[in-house]
Amino acid sequence: MLPLAACSTEDLLQVEDPTFASPETLNTVAGLPTLIAGAIGDFQVGYSGPGGDSFLSVAALISDEFYTSDTFPTRAVTDQRAQFPFGLGNTSDGAFNFLQQARRTLKFASDAVSRLSTTPNDPRRAQLLSLEGYTYTALAEGFCGNIPFSRTTEAGAPDLTGTGFGAGVGTLQVFDSAVVRFNEALSVQSTNNLARVGKGRALLNQGKFQEAAAAVAGVPDNFVFLLDHSANSGRQFNPIFALQDNGRYSVSDREGTNGAPFRSARDPRLPWTGPRPGFDANIPQFINQLYQSFDTDVPLASGVEARLIEAEAALQAG
Repeated sequence: MLPLAACSTEDLLQVEDPTFASPETLNTVAGLPTLIAGAIGDFQVGYSGPGGDSFLSVAALISDEFYTSDTFPTRAVTDQRAQFPFGLGNTSDGAFNFLQQARRTLKFASDAVSRLSTTPNDPRRAQLLSLEGYTYTALAEGFCGNIPFSRTTEAGAPDLTGTGFGAGVGTLQVFDSAVVRFNEALSVQSTNNLARVGKGRALLNQGKFQEAAAAVAGVPDNFVFLLDHSANSGRQFNPIFALQDNGRYSVSDREGTNGAPFRSARDPRLPWTGPRPGFDANIPQFINQLYQSFDTDVPLASGVEARLIEAEAALQAG
């Protein structure tokens, strides 16, 4: 049989995937919602976590909010402040990589909104810039000074051959970079409370207490910005619930003799239950009950945090 004259045998075999988004299709007005959603999703993975370790859990482990009830040596050495040498892998590696990835995709998305959106002072750009500021804040809080920041192609498909590898940056300078992003967000939307609280947090970390208090002064008490989690897929799971449900981490109490009394204080803001056997069946595990399911959201910024920043500034002022 001969193919019909009006048909192409190659065209018959080509299939368009409606769920596939190429870099070229994202770099359009129609592609903006997908690009923005992807960038926000990357931030959730970097800060909160993809149903597993990221900034939130690693920061809790290394600051003695948690101790490991697991068998993984990478978590044990982080708990002991005895990280493996570079190249052997550490629990914090994923958090660092996820945050850097989110930093890049958030910048790409905010630049695209600036370039393509027809809405003056588009509030979506203010949110993206604020979240980008939080990537710098988290990196400065969670990792020692001399943090490298590299650049890749900011339009079209990523071109790793054109990557500009940045020199290490000190902690205070990284907080400065965060404040720059928060200020830029506020220049787009002056009432953006996420940017206000983020700026206050970065300034507080720098010891600029009165500036921090001024930054959050207009944030209402009932404001809260949540990172969405869902039981739809592992990437969307609440990481603290997922890790504790699997026996990996336990709520600490006076860890190292000078740690905070997270359990014994019986603070109603930190409900917990336990003990039960941890993952290794020997270490007792105490469960943080703030996150009771895979779909529990995680607060990133709130009016309560704003008031605490003001209280810290008042304390420092005497």
